Amino acid sequence: MAGRVIRRSFGGGFRFRNYAGQPASTLVTLSVPERVVIPMLQGFGVPLKPLIEPGETVAAGQIIGRDDTLLSSPVHATINGRVSEVTSIDHVGRQVPAVVIAGDGTDSWIRLEGRSANHRDLEPEQIEDLLYRSGASSLGSEGIPTRFHTSVIGAADVRHLIIHLTGSDVFSPAPGALFTGANREAFAAGTEILHRVMPKAEVHIVMGRSEERLLESIGDLLAGLPSVRLYAVEANYPQAAPEMLVTTILREEFPYGHAAANIGVVVLDAQAVLHVYEAVVEGKPVIERLIALSGPGFEQPGHVRVRVGTPIESILTGRLKRSAEVRQRVVLDSLLAGAGVDDLSLPLDRTAVQLIALPDDDRRLPFAFARPGLHNDSFSRSFVPAWLPVGKEAGTNRHGEERPCIQCGWCARVCPVRIIPQLIYRHARVSVSELLVRYGAFNCIGCNLCSYVCPSKIALARHILEAKEKLLDVGCDNSSCIVPRFDLKGIEEYKGVKNIR
Repeated sequence: MAGRVIRRSFGGGFRFRNYAGQPASTLVTLSVPERVVIPMLQGFGVPLKPLIEPGETVAAGQIIGRDDTLLSSPVHATINGRVSEVTSIDHVGRQVPAVVIAGDGTDSWIRLEGRSANHRDLEPEQIEDLLYRSGASSLGSEGIPTRFHTSVIGAADVRHLIIHLTGSDVFSPAPGALFTGANREAFAAGTEILHRVMPKAEVHIVMGRSEERLLESIGDLLAGLPSVRLYAVEANYPQAAPEMLVTTILREEFPYGHAAANIGVVVLDAQAVLHVYEAVVEGKPVIERLIALSGPGFEQPGHVRVRVGTPIESILTGRLKRSAEVRQRVVLDSLLAGAGVDDLSLPLDRTAVQLIALPDDDRRLPFAFARPGLHNDSFSRSFVPAWLPVGKEAGTNRHGEERPCIQCGWCARVCPVRIIPQLIYRHARVSVSELLVRYGAFNCIGCNLCSYVCPSKIALARHILEAKEKLLDVGCDNSSCIVPRFDLKGIEEYKGVKNIR
């Protein structure tokens, strides 16, 4: 039964405080876009072949991509209109099919058949069918297991369900925007729905300590569910990573290089749970997302509700600060681990969480080390904001050139998985050998903290990633270390999805 709140933390990591540009709790629903681009790969799974042709009329919520034989979830049209083009776009690091729809301006959408206002009246198989047909089954780090082919494991294999809203990144969506109106009750109902699909799973709801009151109120709503545990965690980055949630919350080892699903753990964020509720109770497919607009590059950081497939440039229009000297750099989802957006005509998919806008400034600052750094962060606490509550400003300036490693050990101190990044970096410069595996190269989760704190401006995380890729090219990985110690499930299917991506 949901009861007292358990407090947890982990060694390493970094706490980002007082950054200007945090999104306010305001929420604006954008009008239906005139045009959307729908990638045929959204969330966990493999790309799908479009089921429609140019010239066809489609309705919002209509399935335009589905293949029950593949590890995937259906893809939907998100606006009413006509298919103007079937093309290919650069999405998630590869070329994937995409459908371009020209809208007619109406905002209606097709409800899923079989929904029920009382989800307890539905059988688990009916719930799984709704989750699949809505596309919600593709959400999370490795999808939501159903009787369809939506995850590398089945629902009966799930030991733990972790639902998180940690607020540990530099910028994070405001809980006040997500939990508006009746959304607390919807979140609790969504959690109960998921537990009915995965009845053997213990449920762990994880939030940052600043949201402990919200966590307790949700716990009260779930008092009748005996397998729920509540956790308040320190907002240390990268707490929201599946690897850190498993080790912090479950106190279990993680099979680095593999996935949480491989050890029977499903990890979802809070918005995914609300989509589950909407699919089952309201019959709503995943056709829109709540997106946080974060960072000092926005005139008014806040939140927007937007249709999936909306081009990023349409969302940013009129919302970015304008400057003749400094343009804004846009990053998707995470400031340290997210992807920079070079082509603003690309669309948002149903996994997007936030857009971050930063001043793209690479101007050289003489004697930067001797400046007071009134708005700079510092791991060494050598600038004013380390001692006074002055607002910090995130940007793209490296504030210096790359220099030789001075073996300060800062990268090892912040590393959440307790490897020594500079040791891997130094060895990889000489040769790529099995020794890198023993040093823990495959344990790296790509949080980029080592690069962030390095006083020598060495891109340590990038060098570790390159070392891992070279190891894989010569057929060397960490399987011999991991497989004997874990009862892993769905390994080959998971690797297949990652290789396709």
